[in-house]
Order: sequence, then structure tokens, then C-alpha cells
Amino acid sequence: MKNCINCNAEMVESALFCPKCGHDQRVDPAGDAQTPAQVATDIAQQPTVESAQEQQPVEQAYQAPVQQMPPYPPQQGAYPAAQQAQSSQLAAFGKRYFGWLASGILGTKEPMHVLFAVIVPFLTTLIFTLSTAPFYSWHAGGFFLIWFFMIFFVAAVPVIAWLLKTYLLKDKAKLTDVISEYASYFNIIFLFSLFAMIFALAIRNVGPNNFFYVLYNGTPLFILLAGIASIVSKPKEEKKTWLTFLALGFFFILFTFIFTSIQWHAAMNWVGFGW
Repeated sequence: MKNCINCNAEMVESALFCPKCGHDQRVDPAGDAQTPAQVATDIAQQPTVESAQEQQPVEQAYQAPVQQMPPYPPQQGAYPAAQQAQSSQLAAFGKRYFGWLASGILGTKEPMHVLFAVIVPFLTTLIFTLSTAPFYSWHAGGFFLIWFFMIFFVAAVPVIAWLLKTYLLKDKAKLTDVISEYASYFNIIFLFSLFAMIFALAIRNVGPNNFFYVLYNGTPLFILLAGIASIVSKPKEEKKTWLTFLALGFFFILFTFIFTSIQWHAAMNWVGFGW
């Protein structure tokens, strides 16, 4: 507790004015108490924030330069650097696509963009589906169903080949590289499927007793062999590896045709004898 300097009344220590007489308890350096008028004058003379900012020089008020934002949306022809690099890379792959097909007619490990690599496998699935159309009398439902499962089969083989090559054989390889090598083997498979389709359209009666029935089953066989070749082929030996698998595939087709023909004629003879 303290006493008022004017009326000697008791008040709390933190009080600035006397609760009884209202006298200001603050004392100036000379020891005299400031009157309310002096207090108001001191408050009025204190500089405000606005006046302090007005007194600052202009160059101090704007020390940091204002950063200009780029125009949005971007102008026509202006793309981010990543998009420009991707588009230029895709264009470079497109320019050498036909050269990649010609040089890799028997397979190649030369990388190719996936969008270009899958063109021939996609066309092969379409040709294969057309070659099987006589089996279901060109019904649209059967056509799209077989085409869907064929696309799924063609897409699943390189993924499984990459998994086996990476985790079973411990041969680190990119999935895109395995897909491009696998797709290069389809140059021969596409021609084989095209021949099977022409053969199927030329023959009306399709059954196990003709060569087309074996060709029909040959395309999935070569697709599977292409996946195996992309697993076991070594650098600069992919053409030799694929030729070996092609020879085995054609031998299997020929053996299957001979075996099926013998089995068919034997069954007809047994039926003729009443067995």
C-alpha cells in the first residue's frame, strides 16, 4: 500500500491516480507530480506509427524489390522444361521408329518408347482375333471377348518376364527395356498371324483336320516364346536366341499338324469300321 501525494489517502502500489481525489501519482524528474493536462500533452506529443512511416525515406520504405509473377495462363508455345524434354524425347523416338522395326526384324535390345513399341503387338492381337472369326461365325460378342483376353495375355507376358528376370535370375533390368525387346519379336509374330488370317479367310470349313487349326494355336505359342526369349537372351545374341525359339515353334506346329492329321484319319477309319 502507498499514500496519495496530494491527500495522503491509502491506495494500491500500482495505482496511477488517487481513487479519492483523482490526483496523478506520477512524478516528473524535478520531483513534482504531473497534472492531467501535462499527461495529455505528453501523450499527444508521442509520435504515431503513421508519422514515423512518413518520416522514413522512400528508399528505406521500399528496400525489397517487388517480384513479378509470370503471366498465367502461359502464353501459347510456352511449356515447362519437363514437358518440353518429354515431347522432344517422344519425337526423337518417333523419328527412328521405322528404323527400329527394320533393324530389329529378328529382335533387338535397342530401347524404344512404350507408346511406339506396343503398336505391332496391338495389331497382332487384332489380326489374331480376325483369324479366329470363322469359329464363331463373325459374331461381334465373341470377337470383342477374344480380343480382350488376347490383349490381356499379350500385356501380361512381358510383365511376368520382367519379374522372373529381376527376382529369379537377379538380372536388373528396366520394365520398359523388357517390353521394347519383347515387342521387337512381334515383327515375325505379326507376319505369322497375318498369314494365318489369310489362310482362315480362304478356307470355309475350319476344323482339326486342316492346317489352319494348327496355325490358330501357333500365335499364342510364339507370344509365349517371345516372353521367354526376352528373359534368357544375352546382349548382342537376341537375334540368335529368337531364331532358335522360332525354329522350335515351327517344329512344334509341324509336329502338331502331323499328329492331329493322323489322329483325325484314324478316328474316321474307326468310325467307318463301326469301332
